[in-house]
Amino acid sequence: MNKKIFIFITLLCTISINTPAAIVNQIVVSVGSIAITSFDIARMRDFEAIIAQKRPTSNEALEKLITLSSLLVIAENNTDYYMDEVELRKQINTMTNNPSDPNSAQRKKLYEDYSDLYRLLIRSDKVKRGLMFGDIHIKEEINKPIPLAVSKAFYNKNKAQFKDSPFPKFNLIIFAVAASDKWTLSELSEVEEKMQALAKDLDSSNDFNALKKKYSSLRFTAFSGATGLFTPDVLILQKKIPDEILGIALQPSLNLGGAPIPITKNKGIFIPQPIPFRSTGVSTYLTMKILDVVQPKQLSLDVALPRVEEMIKYERAEKAIDKSIKKRIAEGEITLTPSDNTYKSVFNRFK
Repeated sequence: MNKKIFIFITLLCTISINTPAAIVNQIVVSVGSIAITSFDIARMRDFEAIIAQKRPTSNEALEKLITLSSLLVIAENNTDYYMDEVELRKQINTMTNNPSDPNSAQRKKLYEDYSDLYRLLIRSDKVKRGLMFGDIHIKEEINKPIPLAVSKAFYNKNKAQFKDSPFPKFNLIIFAVAASDKWTLSELSEVEEKMQALAKDLDSSNDFNALKKKYSSLRFTAFSGATGLFTPDVLILQKKIPDEILGIALQPSLNLGGAPIPITKNKGIFIPQPIPFRSTGVSTYLTMKILDVVQPKQLSLDVALPRVEEMIKYERAEKAIDKSIKKRIAEGEITLTPSDNTYKSVFNRFK
C-alpha cells in the first residue's frame, strides 16, 4: 500500500502548544478562521518526513497546510463532509488501537507525537472523499477513460509500488532466553556460552526440536521455534515474534560497539548482549538462523493494471480538488489572509 495514501488529519485553530523557544511562532497565513503559524510549518515538515519518508521544504509544508485547512473550511458549510469529535475519536481509535493491524502501533506512536496533524489529516480526508463522490466536476475528472499508454507510463515510473506483497517473507529459527537480574555471574556466563555454542550447532543443523532438547537447561521463550516462511504480519501478530528480530534479519551486519556481527543466511548468529524487545518489555539473549528472506516479486502491468488505474484516479482527484480549492478562494468562499510575505510564492499558487 502506498505509504502516503491514507493517514490524513485536523488542524485546531493554532497549533502552537508547547512551542520550543527556538522557533518564533508567528502567524504566516489564515485560512478562514484557521491560523497557520511558523511552528505549524516546522511540525508539518517533521511529520511528512515520517509518513512520506521525504522531508518537504517549508514552502511545500505550508502549501499542504493551506490545502488541508481549506478542506476544513469547505466542511464548515457542508454537514456531509464535517467530522465531529465523536466520529474523529472513533476513527483514531480504529487506526491506532487495532491488534489485527501490524501498522496500528506505528500509527499510535505517530498520533502521540503529532496529534494535531494526525487529527487534521483524518478530518480533511473525509472532506476529500466527500468531494470525490459528491462533486460532479471532480467525479467527471476522476472517471475519464485512462488510455493504456498513460497506465503503462505510470507503471514504469512507479514500478517499485507494484509488488505481490508490501513486505518480504521470513523463514527463521529462533532461540531466545529472557535475561534475569537474579542470575549470578556464573549463570550469566553459562547462558552466554551455551547460546554461542548453539549458534555453532545451527551452522550445520536446522532441527529446532533436536537442538532445543540438547540445550534443555536453557529456558527458551514461548516465541522460540522454527517460524516457517511468512510475512511480518503473521510472524508478529500470530506467532508473537518481536519485530526487532525481523529487523536484524534484514541487516547485512549488526554493530554493537565492537566488531560488526555478520548477519548471513544459513549460518548460526549469536547476539552477545541482551536485546530489549518492545513487545515483551524484557531484555533477551538471541541466537538465530536465517533460512530465507524472500523479497516481494514485481507484478506485470497486466496483473497490476487495476491498482495502476486506481492510483491514477487518486492523482486525478488530488489535482481536481486543488483546482476546486483555488476556485473557491477566487470566488471568496474560502478566505486566504497572508501575514508573512516570505511565502508570497506559495500564496500565489492559490490564486
